[in-house]
Amino acid sequence: MQQIRGFETDAGKFIGLTFYAATPVAVYRLPGDSTPLRTLPAGSLIGIVYSYVVNNGSVFWMFRNAQGVFTYVKHVPGAFVETAEIKALHDQQNAAAAAELEKQQIEQKGALIYYFEKYGKIILLFGGGIIIATQIIKKKL
Repeated sequence: MQQIRGFETDAGKFIGLTFYAATPVAVYRLPGDSTPLRTLPAGSLIGIVYSYVVNNGSVFWMFRNAQGVFTYVKHVPGAFVETAEIKALHDQQNAAAAAELEKQQIEQKGALIYYFEKYGKIILLFGGGIIIATQIIKKKL
């Protein structure tokens, strides 16, 4: 698991996805190189993710060009265009994270307290509104 977009995720799920540059992106011959081979301008096709490498705590996406040469791009939040396939993966991961958080809160608080905190106020306000509306209707009749 790696830290992508602020939460733990399996970087391997990005393999096979097409990346485009949202900002200028430095392309390296090896992960951790200090000097890039080139810099791709915003809007450029970077390529299809072939694999990834973690170097000094940073994720580097690995791309393979038509000649079989591997290049690397360091993961920087906001540097890549969020295509429909990447957005779908992020949405899936966000939903899983939200479900896990809800499960943890239910375990910590207990189901009754959790659901009362979540829905109780709405139910009480709605119920109170019905009672008040019933009283007003009775007075008018």
